[in-house]
Amino acid sequence: MKLKKPYYLIWISALFVLVFRLMYYKDEDVIDINIHDTYFVIDHLAITYITFIGLFIIGLIYFLLYKYKISLLKPLVFIHIIVTTISVLVSQIGLFFLTPKESPFDFTFSLIDFLNLITTIGILVQPIFILNSFFSLIRHFLKK
Repeated sequence: MKLKKPYYLIWISALFVLVFRLMYYKDEDVIDINIHDTYFVIDHLAITYITFIGLFIIGLIYFLLYKYKISLLKPLVFIHIIVTTISVLVSQIGLFFLTPKESPFDFTFSLIDFLNLITTIGILVQPIFILNSFFSLIRHFLKK
């Protein structure tokens, strides 16, 4: 599979996050994060905007690199784009199934673990993009 313009997939993922979360979540939905004795309460809307802006910036960087003909390592681009897109889509769809409180099934703990795993993989793959961009920029400017 050739990815001629990978920034399209990233931008589509960003729009998917924005539209899906704005349509589905209510204003009072929050995420509670407990780290030792500290609780962080984060609004879903804030997470939506942070995720959207992050994905949009990644897509913009891909766009600029391709516009200025800075060649990236294709296998790393492929891995980054596929893992990022799949992790965004799976985590959004998983949150859709996790949110209903009156579910007849008791699958919340296994689904939470699965979504945490997918989100962690999606976050851990981002340094591939940073390193690929950095080394490609160095290689591009050293050739000149």
